[in-house]
Amino acid sequence: MTSDKPFTPYRSIGNREEYFDSYDIAIPLQHGGCGLWLETHALPYVEDYYIIFEDYKKDDGGYSFLEDKDLVMNFGDVLLAVDGLDIEGKNLDNIRNMLQGKSSNWVKLTFLNKEWFNRFDRDSAITSTKIQRKKVSHLSFTVLSVI
Repeated sequence: MTSDKPFTPYRSIGNREEYFDSYDIAIPLQHGGCGLWLETHALPYVEDYYIIFEDYKKDDGGYSFLEDKDLVMNFGDVLLAVDGLDIEGKNLDNIRNMLQGKSSNWVKLTFLNKEWFNRFDRDSAITSTKIQRKKVSHLSFTVLSVI
């Protein structure tokens, strides 16, 4: 028997209770940074989440220790949580403060996979009892250019 309802694919996520279409990555911290180029937009990408993954940070020679690991699934995936703490409403300055105050050398980032989210036409990234709202204008996840 087959179901007409599509299932959400996943990669090393397991069954998450907090967010639809999400995945976790664990990366080392160096000098208070995480080796990823993240960007904040003035408007939320989805619900009240403003930060997306842009690229892996590179040195002057164009090489990144993280670029070969392919940790983040898509450019433009939205950051949802840092070390399991929901970052709804937060910007990059808030995230920097969280990272600089850490006592460990690793951070776990939870991203919304934009392609899964769009494919399954979700009403919300959050699976809890929070009011489900649709913001169609922000579901395209256009990637901003890096200046």
